[in-house]
Parts: sequence; structure tokens; C-alpha cells
Amino acid sequence: MVTRRTILQAATVITASSALAGWPVGPARATTKLKAYTYLPTIARPGAAGLERMGKEIEAASDGDLSVQLNLGGSLAIKGSDITQAVGDGVVDLAGNGFFHGSVPVGGILRLPMLMTDYDQFFAARDIVMPEMEEAFRRQGVKVLGGYVYPPQVAWASSPITSLDDLAGKKMRVTSAEQGAFVEAFGGVPVTIPSAEVTSALQRGVVDGVFTASIGGGAAWKDLLTHTYRLGISYFDSVIIMNADVYDSLSAEQQGIVSRLGREIGEAITVQMMEEEPAMTKTLAEGGIVVTEADPADVARANKAMAPFWDKWAENKDDTIKSTLARVRKSLSD
Repeated sequence: MVTRRTILQAATVITASSALAGWPVGPARATTKLKAYTYLPTIARPGAAGLERMGKEIEAASDGDLSVQLNLGGSLAIKGSDITQAVGDGVVDLAGNGFFHGSVPVGGILRLPMLMTDYDQFFAARDIVMPEMEEAFRRQGVKVLGGYVYPPQVAWASSPITSLDDLAGKKMRVTSAEQGAFVEAFGGVPVTIPSAEVTSALQRGVVDGVFTASIGGGAAWKDLLTHTYRLGISYFDSVIIMNADVYDSLSAEQQGIVSRLGREIGEAITVQMMEEEPAMTKTLAEGGIVVTEADPADVARANKAMAPFWDKWAENKDDTIKSTLARVRKSLSD
């Protein structure tokens, strides 16, 4: 397979041969152009804006030797669920990827509904799961640079939703099979569609609502939604990934730049969304969206309903996933 690394190695040989032959070799340095992609359809979303900022900082830190061209969700013929493969195959070099559980199933642990109910629990679980995720990505030719996580995913709808019972009969857009299991447990109908298609799906009634955070889809789709019920059922995490051959072709200094910025930008996106979520929720309420805080009885009911699902989810998974989930659950119970 011809890879970016092969091309760069060939270019080095050609340059050296030219110099030996007495051909003029100019001092100009070629810029390595990295093609990037995000599942997010608008630069207004923090995850997309963060990747754009990462690209600019990579170019500045590398003195222009590296440049990044970001493509928004829907602008390339890449489905959200296919981003891992697109990066591994070199279709794109760099990506923000939130829909990787089909290719990296161990990541599904971090999406299990009601398993982690606050940030501290999520970050503790992620510390356990991430090494296994990185290895799973590596086997597919992908290097993990960093990642970010949205505030808790809560229900939003274009009709009243003020309790768990109001999920019954509603077609709810979900971002994972795990989230879909929660919807089904309370009588709803889960629908899986990419971010770029949610607006039209809400407009056409293909879905009645979504699970998202205020700073994410809440702000993006506010004109199509009327209610939100603030029971956080799960978290939605994304990874910032790079084609492993492209990463390996970079100099040690350049690898340090992209690794550092992938980690720092991911952390900055997370902090930004954590800090802005309460203010955005207030702004949306002032704009007319009915905001209902979670009833403690509903929280207890949701926990009770989902606990058996965690075991069921792991039944047909491999031993690595089973043992990783066991370590997460032990950590959360200590």
C-alpha cells in the first residue's frame, strides 16, 4: 500500500540523488499538508472550532512545515461511523471522531447509560478504558492524539418532555446503541443519524427529539426544539486521531507538536464546554425552551433500569472488554 510515509521516503531518496548528480537543490522547504475532518457540520460547535485552532497552532509551531485543512461534517463522503477507517486508510490524515464504537467496541463502556453520573466518575473510567482504546486504534493504523467530552447528554424534544415517562412513543436521535437501549427501556424509539442530518430530520419529523448537551446540539438545533429534561443519561466523548503512517513520517519535533496540541486542544475543548454549559442552558431557557430539572425519583428509576443492561451489554464482548468493564465498575464502587 502506498502511504504518505512511502512518498516522503521516496522524496528523500530523489533529493539525495539529485544532489549527487550535481542538479540544483534549492533551500526551500516543502510544506506537509494534512487533510482533516470532523463529524461536526458547523465551525460554531466547540469541537470543530477546537480542531480549526489546532490546525493553526500546528502550522505556527512547525514554522509552516505542517499545515492543516479542516473539512466539516458532510463536506466529504465520509459517514461518521467510517471516520476511523478513513483515517487508517489515509483518506484523511487527521480527524475528530465521536462515532468510533463500531471499530473500537471497548469505547462503548464510556457510553453505558447511567454507569457514570458525574465528571469525576467519567474521567476515572476513561483513564482505565483509554489504553485499551489506543491499542484498538493502533491495530487499525490510527494514532490517538487526544480527546474531549461533552457535558451530560440529556433529552431534548419538539414537544413536551418533563419526565422519563414522556419518552414513550417519541422517536429520539441517539449517538450510540447504548443510548438507544436507554430509549427503548422507557418506551421510546431510537433513531441513529449523523450530526449533519439532524436538522432536516427534526424539520421533517423523522425524529421528535435528541440527546445532547446545551453547548452542543441544544444550541445548534434550538429553533427546532421546545423542551429539555435535564437527566444526564451518559457522556459523549470524541477522540482526535491521526493516520499512524503519516505520524511516523514526521520528525521527532513535529510528532511532539501534534501530540502536545492534540492533548492540549482536547482538554481545552472539554473545559470550555463544561464552563459554558450552565450559561447556555440559561440562555436557551430565556429564549423560550422549557427546561425541567431531573426528578430524583426518575434518576433512581433510570439507574435501576439500566444496571442489568451493563452486564447484558458485555455478554457477547471479548475478554478484554469484559475485564475492562469489570475494572471500571470496581473503580466506581470503591
